Amino acid sequence: MGAKGSSLFKAPDHENLGSRHPVPDRINIIFREHLEILTAIIERDESLAERRMKEHISNAFKDYIKVTLLDEAGIQDTPGRRANKNTGS
Repeated sequence: MGAKGSSLFKAPDHENLGSRHPVPDRINIIFREHLEILTAIIERDESLAERRMKEHISNAFKDYIKVTLLDEAGIQDTPGRRANKNTGS
């Protein structure tokens, strides 16, 4: 059973949802990762589900570190613009 055909697994209709997140496009990536995990569970593929969950947790941790480091450095990481809060540039 594929997740794409099910109305339960529709992506959010918000095109710009990811642009408000500290890591641009992460919202869309998170949604896709969750769908991949759920699909593996539905298909009863234990090893794939476990691998997808580990990848998701690893990606989330990497993004958390990225956001934390940017915050500590006083840098805003937004699409098309990087500004340093300390220098105003």
